[in-house]
Amino acid sequence: MSVKPPTGQGRVRLIEIDGLDLQPCGGTHLRSTGEIGRVRIGKIENKGRHNRRINLSF
Repeated sequence: MSVKPPTGQGRVRLIEIDGLDLQPCGGTHLRSTGEIGRVRIGKIENKGRHNRRINLSF
């Protein structure tokens, strides 16, 4: 799926999972997950053909 970032002034940070997804950043700005520690994937919900909601716990 091809994702176009929002248009406007300034820079938009893009987050890419190689070969899987490319999205404009819409959350906490970290250099790496090491800054928050271990991340555990909880529930994964199907929200449509190309959309999933993933619940994380820290």
